[in-house]
Amino acid sequence: MKFQLVGDKFAIGLSLLCVLHCLALPLFIILFPSIAYASVSDELFHQLMLLVIVPVSLAVLVMGMRHHKDITVFTLGSVGLFILTCTALIDHKYMSEWLEVGLTVSGSLIIAYAHFRNARVSHLFKSKS
Repeated sequence: MKFQLVGDKFAIGLSLLCVLHCLALPLFIILFPSIAYASVSDELFHQLMLLVIVPVSLAVLVMGMRHHKDITVFTLGSVGLFILTCTALIDHKYMSEWLEVGLTVSGSLIIAYAHFRNARVSHLFKSKS
């Protein structure tokens, strides 16, 4: 139970890091153009984040579902992971940068909310038992 709560908080942090990266990085590049040359490529960043976010989120959401039996939380998280994964893997020439940022931010926020719900539902279930 405690591991699940830590996992939910970690996944929320990763999701918010994705949002921050998508929304703040363009602003920082405009303000400080040299950051563009020093930073990891956008595509590589998204792929590395996926390598961490997907397994952590799935593991923690499955643990939560087994505990509280609420499949809607798992489904919500899976939708967010699907959006995030598809957006990162689709070739960038098929969507505008605004659409890519919008989908990435949406997927990340859905994942963060699913983990928030996962922790909350698990806590409520614990207090009732």
